Amino acid sequence: MISILVYGRNDDYGAKLQRRAALSLNSIAEVLTQPDDEIVFVDYNTSDEFVTFPEAIDDTLSEAARRRIRVIRVRPAFHEQRVGEGAPAVIESIARNIGLRRTNPANRWVLSTNPDVLLVSGRGLAEVLQEARDGYYGAPRHELPRFMWEQLRRTEPKQAADQVRAWCDLLPLQETVLHHRPDIGFDAPGDFQLAPRADYFAIGGFDERMQRAWHVDSNLAVRMAARLGAPGRLPGAPAVFHCEHTSGTQAKHAAQRQEDSWEQFVEKAADDPWSDPNWGAPEQNFEIIDLNHRPVRGLASILADGADAADRRDIGDFVYGPATYGKIPRRRLHAALFLIDRLLNFDRRARVGWIGIDTDNREFVSQLLVEAGFRPLASEADAEAVIIEAPSSQDADGADEAFWTSLGTWLRGEAARVSQGLTPRLVLGLNAVHCDFEVFLREHFEMTLAPATTRLRPARLAGERLAAQSLLASLTPGPAGRRRGAVLDIVKGEEGYVFYGPYLKCIPGAHRVHVDLRVDGPRLMGRRKPSRALVLEVCAGEQVFASETLGFHDGERRVVLDFDLPALHVSPISPSLEVRLWSQGLCEGEVLDVTLARMDV
Repeated sequence: MISILVYGRNDDYGAKLQRRAALSLNSIAEVLTQPDDEIVFVDYNTSDEFVTFPEAIDDTLSEAARRRIRVIRVRPAFHEQRVGEGAPAVIESIARNIGLRRTNPANRWVLSTNPDVLLVSGRGLAEVLQEARDGYYGAPRHELPRFMWEQLRRTEPKQAADQVRAWCDLLPLQETVLHHRPDIGFDAPGDFQLAPRADYFAIGGFDERMQRAWHVDSNLAVRMAARLGAPGRLPGAPAVFHCEHTSGTQAKHAAQRQEDSWEQFVEKAADDPWSDPNWGAPEQNFEIIDLNHRPVRGLASILADGADAADRRDIGDFVYGPATYGKIPRRRLHAALFLIDRLLNFDRRARVGWIGIDTDNREFVSQLLVEAGFRPLASEADAEAVIIEAPSSQDADGADEAFWTSLGTWLRGEAARVSQGLTPRLVLGLNAVHCDFEVFLREHFEMTLAPATTRLRPARLAGERLAAQSLLASLTPGPAGRRRGAVLDIVKGEEGYVFYGPYLKCIPGAHRVHVDLRVDGPRLMGRRKPSRALVLEVCAGEQVFASETLGFHDGERRVVLDFDLPALHVSPISPSLEVRLWSQGLCEGEVLDVTLARMDV
């Protein structure tokens, strides 16, 4: 008979989000009575590492709600591909259209509402709708003060409805706020927009050009009213009570909020009507989550069955301190439990990559991932998440070089992705606790300090550390250089290095160093000026990546050196990056700036 359309995200939007959402979903489920009735919850842009919002609160949902709710999970990767720069984390129009496209076609009606309203009624919606003609129906939204709805037991929707009715008998709560435009009907119309499913489809759902929040409901109202007439009141419809939550102001409710144009999308909606045959992303195969059949149930037994007895018995004590640095025992099943736990909220169809030397452990982890419902481990280059197993001190000669080359190659590609504005992929540093590899991760990644027993260091490449950086303050003056305030002087009469350093470990890839100089040439009484007055080099140990020999050029100039850092540069035994300037001692001047930048940013 009816599909209820709501959306949300597992964040902390507004006061006591989980409490009021559970109250709402349980309340909505109470008015659904037919077998095909459903609540379509679009979980939009929740982090891949988190469960969806309905999953996060499912222990407070009634059995009726869990049975009715179908969760459509829309991952962050989809959001990144579809929205413009600076768009908010949740795009209502797109989220609602994704759910609308996937409502049960057997249902005649769709009610678009929000998971913070209570539907208070003595009758089921199907009973009310059996007597209704096709049309567009709205309802006034009544505000329920926070001190009231916070008293309601979220797991007792019938009791909550009775309490709201009792308050209404005592207090003036059911004030109706009408909109000044008849085709919109009521203020805040988006809490109750009821129309036939066929008509929702006929107008292309919600206008996906609206990506700033606000007025999405008013836009739908004027477009639906143009088709079916101004919204009427449905006889016998439930009363709509909104759990008022603006006491802690969010950006969406701030007076200075950004919003879509009222003039463009409401007043002139007919002049530029929404029309896109691909509304609601029909080509996408989004995950559908059934709250009564979550795959984590029974997983512990499945993983135990997939491991042998020796692994199940491999447990004991270890000391976490200076004496065990780099020596924490590797217990593969114990570590794998926490590894899989970190991946469980990813799409089971996701590709998980591996960088590491221990092929036996790779096969073991891959087998357990398959037991947990994932694909076998894949190539790290195109994976959505990557497991990086830290090399151990027992690795064979030459194996470490292969590891660091693979890691450097992956880091080069990941830095290019992040520089293009894409979200860094999840890295799970395995056996990366209390060792040199943890230091490496800390230097280049935003890293989480998980408990030592997990053997994990979850991390994502730190995008801000890929930005151009000035090196001048960290350079060491040589015999031909002298620091003076914010600049380095080139000392005349001293042959040698003006500066050298700062000995960096950088992510492999194309880089550029530019050095800003002011040089005063010598007065040589007609003698020919030497062509090798200054030499600028970028190097690592004995390997010179780029150099330029500078003749005399009075005044300011910028010297630019482009070079490529190889994959193996990230290895701890590879020399660090150095920029150095040598002077013949025949000129004086200043080094104004030295900047290092990636070329793929």
